[in-house]
Amino acid sequence: MDKFDGGGSILKKDFTKRVREHVDERGKPFEKCLEWCAGLGEIGRELLDKKLIKKLVLLDINKKALDEGDKRWGSKNIRYYQSDNLSNLNKYEKFDLVVGNPPSYCNVDPNHPSYSEWEGDLRPFDPEWKLRKGFYENIAKNMTMDGIVLVNEVELYKAKVFIGELWDNRPKPPVGEFMDMIEGNGLRVKSCSFLRDIDGVDIYMMESKICGSYL
Repeated sequence: MDKFDGGGSILKKDFTKRVREHVDERGKPFEKCLEWCAGLGEIGRELLDKKLIKKLVLLDINKKALDEGDKRWGSKNIRYYQSDNLSNLNKYEKFDLVVGNPPSYCNVDPNHPSYSEWEGDLRPFDPEWKLRKGFYENIAKNMTMDGIVLVNEVELYKAKVFIGELWDNRPKPPVGEFMDMIEGNGLRVKSCSFLRDIDGVDIYMMESKICGSYL
């Protein structure tokens, strides 16, 4: 896998399919999309290329990944934020679509044969789900009244995730915790859909929507 790719190259088709369904229902593209944990920005760029969104904002902590995406594919109708989670996001930015493919594992077993390959790499790890907590605590402030959030998740219904051997030893299946994060912060869960199996690991998409009463 590309050193800047956290899986967006694979998952962009799934995001495009779902966003296209929304665009067909709305009868128009989304005005401005934020890709959270963007890396190279492959998900958002695909949406822009397919004319499902008009403008794109890419946000990631890794400036090298953002710069590499710009170098490869350019930046027409794209702006960038280097930011630790949402900390540098302008409070006046408003999005009607937010997509994200964040790190998927909270307690990776250091005894796993592949651990040394990933140690120090930000892409797989979200210890104690702190990244998600910070995201859901703040994202509603940057959304329009009809805003939608689409986030990729891994093995929502399992406490233990095996990639060959035990890889992520979670305290409990995360689906309930993620739903609490969403619904406790001005959003409501719309759906949780199975997307695909990747090497024996189940991938889902959690979709949430802004609560108008929150704004």
